[in-house]
Amino acid sequence: MKRCFLSLMLAAAALLPVAGTAADAPEKRRDQLLDNLPNWLNAEPFGPEYAAALKRGDRAEALRLVAGYYRRKPENPYLAGLAQKGYDAERARRAVRGEVTVVNVPYAFPDGRIDFRFDATAARPPQNHEWLWQLNRMWFWNDMAADYYRKKDEACARAFNRQVRDWILQVPAPAADDNGDRPGSAWRSIEAGIRLGKPWPLAFEVFRNSPEVPDETLLLMVASMHQQARHLMRHGSATRPNRFMGNWIAMEMSGVYAFASFFPEFREAAAMRSEAMNIITDALRRQLLPDGWQNELSPDYHAVVFNNNTTVWHIARQYGRLGELPQDFLPLLEKAAEAYLAMAAPGLTQPRTNDCYTLRTKSVLQPASQLFPHRQDFRWAATGRAEGTPPAGGTASRYLP
Repeated sequence: MKRCFLSLMLAAAALLPVAGTAADAPEKRRDQLLDNLPNWLNAEPFGPEYAAALKRGDRAEALRLVAGYYRRKPENPYLAGLAQKGYDAERARRAVRGEVTVVNVPYAFPDGRIDFRFDATAARPPQNHEWLWQLNRMWFWNDMAADYYRKKDEACARAFNRQVRDWILQVPAPAADDNGDRPGSAWRSIEAGIRLGKPWPLAFEVFRNSPEVPDETLLLMVASMHQQARHLMRHGSATRPNRFMGNWIAMEMSGVYAFASFFPEFREAAAMRSEAMNIITDALRRQLLPDGWQNELSPDYHAVVFNNNTTVWHIARQYGRLGELPQDFLPLLEKAAEAYLAMAAPGLTQPRTNDCYTLRTKSVLQPASQLFPHRQDFRWAATGRAEGTPPAGGTASRYLP
């Protein structure tokens, strides 16, 4: 696989902030992101007034036009669809108050202001580094966005504005030679991929319509998402030894693909999208064993790989880019869905092998039945035997070597 794009990322590393310097002061970090944003964007989408503002050096006017462009963009059907799905309204309300539950450990921030550098388990052992890491997945933003989409409660928008600004301005990107994968870091690659895959673009899509979220916040968000995508291209699993052997790569690259699709105005978007597609498909080819199981042999990780790749397919379909997908992309996903069906217990759950909890087989077979409507056995499992036909064969048992 060609790595010219990764080389481009390394060459561009000088544009990113360096941890541990005076440039990490929040106001300087803000200025650095806003100053660099026009360098990262194509001028054409923003019109002749934007080009004229850049030419005469009027940064404030150029950024105002960029913010106006993003506020006026048509509703994104994919993201709007996510906002309309079921959500946890109570979790949204708690997050507005600064109350979160991460890896089953609840915590209420004393002033209601979430500190994304804080580990609630550090003071109450045993310490679990996953608490801080997974806090920085911002899953509760999905609930806040869905709640605002329905109710337009500006208290929710104000809380979101405070939270996203605090994260961008107080949690600096690692240095260019630092992958961020260590305890206490909010920049572990798996979190960056998850953020870009749903919570950040969904929140941006919904809250860009709020008068309580100022232009500067929107500009900082798009600049930060671009920065996070760059971080993944420089330090994600594809850059490491045994790079294609784990499920992280699916989350990382589906996040990059999502960002590059939702924000095509960035100069690197097309190259990011192409490289992410190449990496995620190559990983799928290498990870799926002959019987269809993902090589970590965990039903949870298998579902992560299947569903993140399925997300890429849905985004490609929205933008008319299914023709860009490799020819074996869908056959590989069908093979992975077959394996999940074969492993199903009589209660249509998955066994707890390796790092896993009890999962319902429909967590994979439901999206698989939509992706492969001709597979009546997928429909059978997705509907709990109510529709479709059971797997063919004289016995429900099957040997998976």
